[in-house]
Amino acid sequence: MEVTNWVGRAALSIMLIGCVGDATEPNEKNFAAALSTSLEKEGAFCLPLQFPVALNSGDLVVNSDRRKQMQALESVGLVHATEYELEERSVFGGTRSAKLPRYDLTPAGAEYRGQGGRGADQAVSGLCYGKPRLHRIVSWEGPRQVDASMVALVRYTYSIEGLAPWANDAAVQGAFRPLRERVRGAGTFEKLVPLRLTNNGWAAAGRHF
Repeated sequence: MEVTNWVGRAALSIMLIGCVGDATEPNEKNFAAALSTSLEKEGAFCLPLQFPVALNSGDLVVNSDRRKQMQALESVGLVHATEYELEERSVFGGTRSAKLPRYDLTPAGAEYRGQGGRGADQAVSGLCYGKPRLHRIVSWEGPRQVDASMVALVRYTYSIEGLAPWANDAAVQGAFRPLRERVRGAGTFEKLVPLRLTNNGWAAAGRHF
């Protein structure tokens, strides 16, 4: 019985050592695990907006990006406008009172309020429209020795988990270029990221987006 138990413990120890060793191998499985962990830490994709958003007269005269953005979000029911008064300096001297639009979230828009984009320690508040996830490993180069570490360059594509329906709206994509590029690039755009070998396996260095 004691011999059997010893053999069983020895076999288990060998298996565990093998598992630890496997984590350092430069293969698709380990690279995928490292990228999935890194993308999870990346946080959600969000529009960095602080509400309410109050426009000024200049926004209305030149049809600024802020005005276009608010109009696009209003068209999909995420924000609504109310009027507020602002004392502004007149070009002819003195001041004048202007009635301007101020946008706040609707109940539907409030459902997408969240934080993401830079990790938990540097969170950005805004309207969140999905989370980046690993789609597939395309290829990799290396690993090679770089300074004191082994580094592999891994090319991959991403998907967006829980993509908000409004993120596909043409007006919203036209007003928010980063959103448009991320949504259209999901599943097709190839990103390149360095993975560094650590004592615990492979880990991504730096941000993805």
